Amino acid sequence: MPGRLATLAVAVGVAAAQGCAYFSSISSLTPEERTEVRRTLRVESGRYLRLSYNVTAFYGDSTRLLLSPHEPEELLLPQPDGEPLSPGPVQMVLPAGRPAKILDLEFPSALAGVVRPWDMPRSQPWVILGVKYEEDEKDKLADEVADKPRPLVLLLRPNLASPEEVEAEVDRYLSKTDVQPLLEGLSEGMKVAIRRKTARLDMPATALEMAWGYPERKEIELGEEEDDRKEIWIYPGALRKAVLVKDRVVSLEPEPR
Repeated sequence: MPGRLATLAVAVGVAAAQGCAYFSSISSLTPEERTEVRRTLRVESGRYLRLSYNVTAFYGDSTRLLLSPHEPEELLLPQPDGEPLSPGPVQMVLPAGRPAKILDLEFPSALAGVVRPWDMPRSQPWVILGVKYEEDEKDKLADEVADKPRPLVLLLRPNLASPEEVEAEVDRYLSKTDVQPLLEGLSEGMKVAIRRKTARLDMPATALEMAWGYPERKEIELGEEEDDRKEIWIYPGALRKAVLVKDRVVSLEPEPR
C-alpha cells in the first residue's frame, strides 16, 4: 500500500505541475484579439506548406492528425504517470509547396484546459488545416467512420502575446505565396530529398529548413578567418544535428543513408 500511495502521489504531483504549466501558458490575447486573428486567417484564400511535414496520429485524438516538421521521437508528450506519449509513427510526408487552407485556430484557454485531455498538447495554439491531397493519399488518411480525410493540426509555440506574433508564427510554417520558385532553383536530387523529408550533404540552408524544419537552436563557431564560420543546427533532444559551412551542409547526424 505505501508503494501504491507513493506512486499515486508522484502522479498527482506531475499532474499538478502540468496543470500549473498549462494555465501559465494560456494566451494573453484578449477574446476580441483571438476572434479577430481567427477571422483574418480563416477568410484567406489559401496557403502553401513552407516546409515538408510528417503526418502522424494526433496523440489521443482519433478524429485529427498531427502535421509536424519534427520526427515522432522529438514530440514526446509528458503524461501524469511519468511515461511520455508519442504521437505515433509517420503515416505520410506532405512536401513543401503543397496547397493548404486554414480552417480554424484554437487557442489555449481556461475552457480548453477542461476540454483538451491530458494526452493532447494542451498549452499550444492549434492551427486546423485542410490540405490538397493526391488521390492515393486520401485513402491513407481517411477517417474510418466519415470516410474522408481528417483535419490536420499544426502546433504553434505557446505564449504568443499579440495578433501580430500569431500571424508571424503562422507565416513561418505556412507561406502566403507559392514556394515552387524556391524549389525550382534546386537540383533534382535536392528536390527529391525535400519531398522525402531527408537531409543530404551540400544542401543549402534554405533547402535544409524545408527538409528538416527549423532547428531548436543554432550554435555558431567562429574561426580565425571569416570563411571559418560554422553553424551547428540542433533539433529537439539533439537527435538530429547538421553542420553548415558557407551556408552548405557539411555533416549530418545521423549520417545520410
